[in-house]
Amino acid sequence: MRIPLPCTALSVALLAGFVTSQGPTTNTYWQRQSGTKFYKELEPFRKPNKRVLDEKSSKLADLVHDLQIMRDIASKAETKALSVDKTGREICDGDGWDAAYERVRANSLKQEGWLGKVLLEDQNGLRRRAAAYGMFYFNNPQDVIHMISYLPGEPIHEIRTDGYHRALDFLKVHLPQSVPQNKASKFASSGIVVPRYNFNPLPFMQLLEQKSDLDRAEGLWVLSEVLRIRPDLGRAYFAEISHVLPKLLTSKSKMVRTRAVDFMAAIDTKRGRPALADAKDEERMKWFEQLDYELFPPIRHISTGRVELYPSKDRDDLVKACKQVMATDDALPKGTAKIKPTMRYGLRVNHLPKPLGLLGIPAGALIVAVNGGPTRTKAELMEWINDSLARRKKMLARYATYVNALKPDQEKLPPGITSILVEYIYKGQAKMKQFDIR
Repeated sequence: MRIPLPCTALSVALLAGFVTSQGPTTNTYWQRQSGTKFYKELEPFRKPNKRVLDEKSSKLADLVHDLQIMRDIASKAETKALSVDKTGREICDGDGWDAAYERVRANSLKQEGWLGKVLLEDQNGLRRRAAAYGMFYFNNPQDVIHMISYLPGEPIHEIRTDGYHRALDFLKVHLPQSVPQNKASKFASSGIVVPRYNFNPLPFMQLLEQKSDLDRAEGLWVLSEVLRIRPDLGRAYFAEISHVLPKLLTSKSKMVRTRAVDFMAAIDTKRGRPALADAKDEERMKWFEQLDYELFPPIRHISTGRVELYPSKDRDDLVKACKQVMATDDALPKGTAKIKPTMRYGLRVNHLPKPLGLLGIPAGALIVAVNGGPTRTKAELMEWINDSLARRKKMLARYATYVNALKPDQEKLPPGITSILVEYIYKGQAKMKQFDIR
């Protein structure tokens, strides 16, 4: 649930003219590498056409051969002979597996990059299968997690699926780990921690737009399991796939719908309202819209001093409330507040229509400036508001010209942001809040 915000005041008079419709932007934790060779290699599905072993010494060939032995032994072993050790790697109690594993450990020094090249580019499916199996046995967990992002682009489905299961066993051990922020600095003991390892979900998200129901379902399954390991990533994952999630929730395939519901439930853990896969499409879409609103409210408090406002009914209601406040004589009486060594003059926030409580400026605050200009009277307040409106109107006109000049294949950048900085005094302390109009 959203945390209730403190009851607030007028500073939305400032927002009264900003009702231009613009789509909200979303922030993610990954930087897309569109157009680069590296990024293209991760897209489903690759067409490997090289003989990588011809480019390297016999050590790589020996390594791949031993990994093939390990993989073959493990695939034929009984379930009870297989286990996952404390590092998240598969261990097999089968004849010859330990001996091959020891040879791999002795022969794998500085071979991670070449094994990744085999997985990405080698035309031989058996060698790629051995590489997908053996990548989990390298020493550096971040190297392994990086190579996991190669799996969705593998053209042979059996290799992909086999790798997904091993990947999740590995991620369950390593993704929850964290380290102190600025470990080497004097702030290491501040209690702030950051993830030790980074996982790239984008190749799995690309599976969601493939034609195969099985590929879409598997992509959703992996992402859901990652969210159960790292629930803090739920908001970012939801933002990244929100454009395709409605199609998945209403898919004709029950397998896809079930996995989409599971993905939503992995994010919406506190509400207990998952719509089942065999429920009506309208119920699942209502759930999606509700979760989208709660994760990304149109009146969005980024920090204690910054609020983003997106086109929405909520923002329209704020505008109406602002107009009511401006038309009420006693809503913004003149006032003073002493901030040593000076006396400040401004408008006291008295009357608070309900929608204005979303803005975060408390009742009793004295608004002393907008965008640096003094607000000792309503006339001065409106002067600075109108100035901001004029600047925004010019900006949107330039943006429209830019959009009209774009070619069909060109990416459209989002429009600019109009920011309004409100300075106010509350309980003897000078404060400020920035409103970004999207």
